[in-house]
Amino acid sequence: MPTVPCLTLRIRVPQPLLRALGVLLPLLLLGCHDGPVAAPDASTAIPVTVAPAEMRDLVDDIQVLGTVVPLQQAVIRARVDGLVQEMPVAEGTGVAAGTLVAQLDARPLHAARLQQQALVARDQALLDQAVLEEARYTTLAKEGMASQDSLELARTQVKSLSASLDADRAALAAAQLQEDFTSVCAPFSGQLGLRLVDPGAIVHATDALGLFTISQLTPMSVVCSVPQDEFPVLSKVLDGSSPRAVEVLSRTHAHLADGVLRALDNHVDSTSGQVQVRVVCGNQDHALWPGSFVSVRILLGEVHGLAVPSSAVERAQDGWTVLVVTGHVAHVRTVHPGASSQGWTQILEGLQPGDQVITSGQYRVAEGDVVDAHAGAAQPLPP
Repeated sequence: MPTVPCLTLRIRVPQPLLRALGVLLPLLLLGCHDGPVAAPDASTAIPVTVAPAEMRDLVDDIQVLGTVVPLQQAVIRARVDGLVQEMPVAEGTGVAAGTLVAQLDARPLHAARLQQQALVARDQALLDQAVLEEARYTTLAKEGMASQDSLELARTQVKSLSASLDADRAALAAAQLQEDFTSVCAPFSGQLGLRLVDPGAIVHATDALGLFTISQLTPMSVVCSVPQDEFPVLSKVLDGSSPRAVEVLSRTHAHLADGVLRALDNHVDSTSGQVQVRVVCGNQDHALWPGSFVSVRILLGEVHGLAVPSSAVERAQDGWTVLVVTGHVAHVRTVHPGASSQGWTQILEGLQPGDQVITSGQYRVAEGDVVDAHAGAAQPLPP
């Protein structure tokens, strides 16, 4: 009897499908029995950390980066040409308004003022003589001993010399002002920077460099940019009777100063969608220094509501989402977040109290994945 060859049929199943069947088949089998659901296999479940959604008191605030900008800052320049004779104030020190910071050689301008003063004295003498002549011609004209033309000429001479004297006095005031400009003083109280020229240098009024820079340190302002979506809230804060508290922090989140919200810019930057805000701080201890980068926390008020750790909330293409664990299975839930403060975020819609959300390890988890959930404390963010 002839032998019939045996045919072997091999079906190749993709590896991802085999792994999925290996995870789902035990769960399906467990679902056929009564009793509690067993924990997932540790070798296949994804380990994550979860925390419950709970009711909390949160501080509603806005946290942005800012730059320390003095309320007054200027370059002290020479307003006349001359030789720098001395700089009596040391660079980098604080000065009061009106303090002499540089003295220029005033002798050329002093001589010009004396010359103009002499012209004033000469024209004053000529005017006095013309006034006497006018009085004499007035008397003679009344007696018929002088013509009317001579009287009018005398009056014209008085008016001409009076105008010349006014011009001389104005020139004298200008010369005096130029001489005063040789004493360069601080325009306001503040901190001097490093000197930009040395004694003995020739300076000009047209120099762009200047002599010193000066910055007001108390009070100090911080300028920051906030998203335009926050503009209505900040406008209401500024319209309120009580100023809103602001906390200024260093880049390492150390407390530097307390301040108040002072002003909003009059337009929104169309390129960035941000509006600039000015915060003013007392800065008595000079903790804020011009040009420093700081973190600004604008306190808007307190809210009470459902909240989850901020690490659980993730940005998606169509909004914000969290991963909720139900029976060892992760599900993507769309939420509407509210205020965030100290590592917690308020959830306005999408969650219920007690929902377990993934706070750590969610970057490896997708919809429907089996997870090995462990409870963990919330990781608060720096204030």
